[in-house]
Order: sequence, then C-alpha cells, then structure tokens
Amino acid sequence: MNADATDSNAFVEVSLKLASVFASSGDPERADAGFQFCIDTQERKIAAAGGEAAADADTLGLWGMSVDWYARFLRSRHQYDRARELTAQALAACVRVGGERAEQSVVLLSDLGTLDLLCGDAEVAAERLERAARLAEELDLAELATIQVNLGMVRLQQGMAREARRSCAAAHRRATRNGDTEAQGMADECLKKAKKLSSG
Repeated sequence: MNADATDSNAFVEVSLKLASVFASSGDPERADAGFQFCIDTQERKIAAAGGEAAADADTLGLWGMSVDWYARFLRSRHQYDRARELTAQALAACVRVGGERAEQSVVLLSDLGTLDLLCGDAEVAAERLERAARLAEELDLAELATIQVNLGMVRLQQGMAREARRSCAAAHRRATRNGDTEAQGMADECLKKAKKLSSG
C-alpha cells in the first residue's frame, strides 16, 4: 500500500474504528497507537494544506473526530487533564466545520463541562453545561436530558441543592417524555442526592 493510500481520509477512518475496537477489547497500547496515528496523519495533511483555515472540511472534521475519540479513551483511563485538553481541541474543530449550534458541537461542549468537573473546576463546568443546556433546548436535541443531569451533578458538587433539584427534575421530565430510561435513571439518582443534601 502506498503512502498516499495510508494518508487518505478513508484509511484513517478505518484506522480510527480499529483503534476504538482495541480500546473496547482491552488492548490499550494498540488503541493508543491507533488513535495517535490517526491524529498525526490528519495533522500532517492540515499542515500541508496551510493550516486549519485552508484544510478541507472532511480532513479537519476527521481530525476533530480522532481527537474526540482519543479523548474519550483517555477519559476511560482516568487521564482527565489530557482528555480535557483534547476535547477542547475537538470542540474548536467542530465549531469551525459546523458552527457552535451543530449537534456535535453541543455534545462536545457538554463533554468538556463534565471533564472540567472531573478536573476539579466546578465553576467552569457549570458555565459550560449551562451553555450546552441552553443550546440543546433551543435546538431540541435528544441529549438535553443528559446535559441537564450533568449540570445537576455539578450543582450537587457545589452544594447547591435547589439548583441541582431543578436541573435534574427538568432532565427527568425530558427523559420520560423521550423514553430515555438511562437519562431517567441518572436523573432519579441526582434527585435523591439533592434531597439528601437538602435534608443534611
């Protein structure tokens, strides 16, 4: 296989899926190498094109996806600081390609807020998640309930029981309406914790 073939977006996309398989099957070393290959390959192509502003949307979008998937892998391995840094990069690429109101941009903004909390930065987490929740509500995104639960969990971390209850109650209503049992269960758990915080 020639160099051009291994540099193609199609090849990188297959490599990215393979890295994800390695990650889910308990082979972190090969997963890490696979994600790094995808990111490095796309970065070379972006640089050769003259930077992000000059790169085509497919190449830039695939770079952002590779960075996002790698960040999720690192998050699963509790490498939160690096995952947060990469998620911020993926969000910037997604906004450049599709705009701030693209569904994936909103999801990445929410992911970044969750990572802020995991890194101990609850105030920034709340700001990002509030922004993500507003956008998700305006766009009527299915992810809204999950974002609201995440915001509720941040409020719990901040000791703000009333705000946590408000956010998680809204998430519960939304999840029930959409038949999203996972988000519904998360909202139930959040509401229990908010009640305990209030009575404590």
